[in-house]
Amino acid sequence: MQDCFENTDWGFFEHEDLEQDTSAVLGYIKHCTDSVTVDKRIRVHPNKKPWMTGELQRLVRERDIAFRTGERELYSTARADLKRGIKRAKTDYKGKIEDFFQAGTIVLDNPNAQYRIYFTSEKDGNQELP
Repeated sequence: MQDCFENTDWGFFEHEDLEQDTSAVLGYIKHCTDSVTVDKRIRVHPNKKPWMTGELQRLVRERDIAFRTGERELYSTARADLKRGIKRAKTDYKGKIEDFFQAGTIVLDNPNAQYRIYFTSEKDGNQELP
């Protein structure tokens, strides 16, 4: 992108009308960014909760298999195991989040750090938000 801007004849974009000048420059900047970057569609599934672990996914599969077999007792046991697993996973996740905020590792007056914490699950150092 830097190469795109270095090889640009910026005099070409000078117009009498400020609106026309602005729209031409912004259009060219968009063209340069589009030629360098790639659009990627990210699919977010409603069941992908932050506390959803591999163990819970295994319990969900076991419950579904038990349902398909038609055995009531097996299905009932699998449902109870899944409920207990969800409760345990939520409690564990809650504890991790509380420990993270109580550790005093968050700089609340730094918007950049807050963005990284909330949107990318990263922060300074090797620690990560659970």
